[in-house]
Amino acid sequence: MKEASLLLIPAAAAGMWLLYQNGLMVLNSKRALSFVGSDRGRRASFTACTGTVRRILRFSESKTLRVVFSPVLTKGSVTMELLNSQKQPLLLLDETHPTGSIAVEKGQRYQLVFHFQSATGEYSLQMD
Repeated sequence: MKEASLLLIPAAAAGMWLLYQNGLMVLNSKRALSFVGSDRGRRASFTACTGTVRRILRFSESKTLRVVFSPVLTKGSVTMELLNSQKQPLLLLDETHPTGSIAVEKGQRYQLVFHFQSATGEYSLQMD
């Protein structure tokens, strides 16, 4: 019985990793008084948030992606970063630089990362 429960832990960890790699799970490493996210990471409101939120993205076609990041903050800062599969930054957006464009490839894995530093407010993210 004890051996079966010991095997369950690595199996659950492997399952969670597969969900994350396929974009079905979000990794959070943050602390906040409140954090409410919705619409597959495209919107969130938060209070006193510090840390990161990571999500894997894949695109069904190769295209030029136009990204609009709209943070409305009363305190702190929040940035949005798009990384390639080697975790190299491709795009960095914040309050002063809210828009950008990037060419994405079909089937490639990208990582969307939000960095919060004592942030209070909300954001919306538009990808066309």
